[in-house]
Amino acid sequence: MNKMKGIAKLLGVQIGERFDIKGSHNNPYVLSLDGLIDINNNIHCSLLGDLLWGKGEIVKKFIPEDGEECYYVDATGHRYTIKFDHSTAEVKACFVYFGNCFKTKEEITPEIRQAIVDKIKKTLAGDIK
Repeated sequence: MNKMKGIAKLLGVQIGERFDIKGSHNNPYVLSLDGLIDINNNIHCSLLGDLLWGKGEIVKKFIPEDGEECYYVDATGHRYTIKFDHSTAEVKACFVYFGNCFKTKEEITPEIRQAIVDKIKKTLAGDIK
């Protein structure tokens, strides 16, 4: 009998939900009925064990509701707010997928800000990964 649904509940995620693992270079991950799978479709049994033992931290991306404001970083490193609604759903999806959507401006540390600026510059230069 497959126990992955119970493991998902223990970890506070849903089967198929995308999430990051703090400090990992293989983000994002999903928990499937087959195990913990990274962005390259590799299964990580030992990392799943680490999560269950509390040696790793799951980081879920903030997804704002319609009408809710979020903070983001532009290509120059400035922080801005934006309020999403049903007419901006595609933009919201891009911000969230890109990892550039934060509930508070305090979450945007200097390290996160620089990482996002670097990611934007690489993407604009055609280095999309």
